[in-house]
Amino acid sequence: MAYQRPIIRVQKLHEHIGHKAPVFGLCNDDNGNFYSASGDGLVAKWDSQSLSDAKALFQSNVPFYSIGLIHNQILACGSSVGMVYFYDLMNKAFIKSVIAHQKSIFQILELDPQFFVTIGGDGTLNIWNSENLSLVFQFKISSESLRTAYFHQEHQWLILGSSDSKIRVFELKSLKLKLLKEWKAHEPSVFSLNLTKNYPYLISTGRDASIRVWNYENNFELIHEIPAHIQTINHLALSPDEFYMISASMDKLIKLWDIKNDFKLIKVIDKNRNDSHTASVNHLLWLKYNDSIISCSDDKKIIQWAIDIDPQQKE
Repeated sequence: MAYQRPIIRVQKLHEHIGHKAPVFGLCNDDNGNFYSASGDGLVAKWDSQSLSDAKALFQSNVPFYSIGLIHNQILACGSSVGMVYFYDLMNKAFIKSVIAHQKSIFQILELDPQFFVTIGGDGTLNIWNSENLSLVFQFKISSESLRTAYFHQEHQWLILGSSDSKIRVFELKSLKLKLLKEWKAHEPSVFSLNLTKNYPYLISTGRDASIRVWNYENNFELIHEIPAHIQTINHLALSPDEFYMISASMDKLIKLWDIKNDFKLIKVIDKNRNDSHTASVNHLLWLKYNDSIISCSDDKKIIQWAIDIDPQQKE
């Protein structure tokens, strides 16, 4: 029987405008707010409900490439020169900046209430104490950039993707790393990683414009290879129920995929049909709070989308 796509309605809710350079990083809290980090050095707070104008939190004289939320209270922002900046949302105060890496910081990831990590263009992994925001350990992982990280809480796996084409899976216990597996996954660089709890899937993207799916219950065997875009896939995000996925690419497109039906393509969001981005789409959020999607781009815009998927109706 031929695959029938679920009915999907996409509505552009709002363009959040305020940045003066490409927007590279997004993160969100539990209260309907999200935060952006940009090449203009501005870190801003946005309300996904009221769709009000941004609140500028602080400004740096260097570009920001990444942003993460620690304890739902502290924003950690990674810069192009390897410094991480900390801002206290509760007290509305800048805390400090610390030299963390020798090159750009590409991701900030909370592991648990006690620790978070940063990864960078210098190929190092830094582990930080969340309470006092101090550096605990630094590990040299690769001679090339570390681009993406994912932490599997149940197995205590820290999974890293890098610009040497590899995915590395480490066991992280008592702040010690044990390499479990590494393999060449994308050419020449791995850009995004995600893992779905409904299926034993590790999902990766790369500069080769493909999405690849690895079965982590079967030694990370490759089970799907999808020529998904025509340029680098910058980021992946899962729906709150983790049955659907969105991808963002340098080809200016956002694509929606049906995970539970062998990753079938079910929607393309583009400029002509949806008044979408006009340049590389860099990062995505799929908000559980109001089931909307947030995308940011080199075109300096942040767009909020309402996505309604009805799996009971087919087209």
